[in-house]
Amino acid sequence: MILTSPAQVSWGVGPGDAGQRLIDPAVDGGLLAAGPTVDAIAREMTATANALAQRDAQQAEDALQRLGVAEAARRNTTEMVAAACEVARLSPWRRRRLGIMRRYEHAAEHLELAYTNSREMVQWAALAIRAREPLPAGLPAAIEHFGQAFRLLHRDFLAGREPDRGRERALRAINDANEACAEGLEFSGAVVVSQLRVVVSQLLQVSGLPQTEANQQAGLNADV
Repeated sequence: MILTSPAQVSWGVGPGDAGQRLIDPAVDGGLLAAGPTVDAIAREMTATANALAQRDAQQAEDALQRLGVAEAARRNTTEMVAAACEVARLSPWRRRRLGIMRRYEHAAEHLELAYTNSREMVQWAALAIRAREPLPAGLPAAIEHFGQAFRLLHRDFLAGREPDRGRERALRAINDANEACAEGLEFSGAVVVSQLRVVVSQLLQVSGLPQTEANQQAGLNADV
């Protein structure tokens, strides 16, 4: 972690950022560039949720293919954030933004893992449909709420707000997944839930929770 401890992670605007929310293209561009990638992931989570609800394997596979195309944009975003951090380090009058850029760098590590596991989750969702496994209503609802949480966390970060909405939506995804497990899942569906717990934990860590607490709230120790 780039900051000293989870308890010291400040999601919002730090003391050096107070009253300094004017857009700086050289620095804020790195943050704003992530928007389309985040929106793409959230959009494909909705497509996957619809595919599960409609038992449409082709729709899920199309979403998986589009996520693959979005990989190039995600890599470009990561490079832009790194470049913006370097600009902030070298420019004295931009150093007030360095704290938020470092927090975003830290967040990007978890978002990269969330992205990778999201693709795997969509792949297993398509397999569950192909195998004609039971697909309780909680399963597509969980994926839809995860996508919403992804988008809300990014928006709260840019606005300097505490990510309460994103955390609430992420935990709603876990509640949905728990309901799906209670109704009964087979192999591929259970893997989807396992991947969901991993990506929700990553989002909760992005929001500032320590890993142990994030894992616990995501139910990673649950028997799924």
